[in-house]
Amino acid sequence: MGRAKADIFFEQLQFLEGDADCLTVLLPILNQLAADLVEAPCSQYGMAMLPLFRRCMLGINALALPIETAERDSLLDVLYRLGELVGISRESFYLEAWRGDW
Repeated sequence: MGRAKADIFFEQLQFLEGDADCLTVLLPILNQLAADLVEAPCSQYGMAMLPLFRRCMLGINALALPIETAERDSLLDVLYRLGELVGISRESFYLEAWRGDW
């Protein structure tokens, strides 16, 4: 895996904003998603990546963390950015299918 490709995925996490304590709890799940996306072959990009995003969203939901508006908006933006990198349009609002009550 090229270092440049890995950097592009992990750099998206720098766009997270909000409460530092909340983000600290979320980062391991987001880092895992980014690592999984880096390891995925480019030939698999597109809708085949949805299970990785689903697992991430369900992991976030399982935390039962109170995620406020600032963190929610930032988190969704970062996840959609990652999705766009692997060929999934944010216009499909696919994350909403798995988002919990946050």
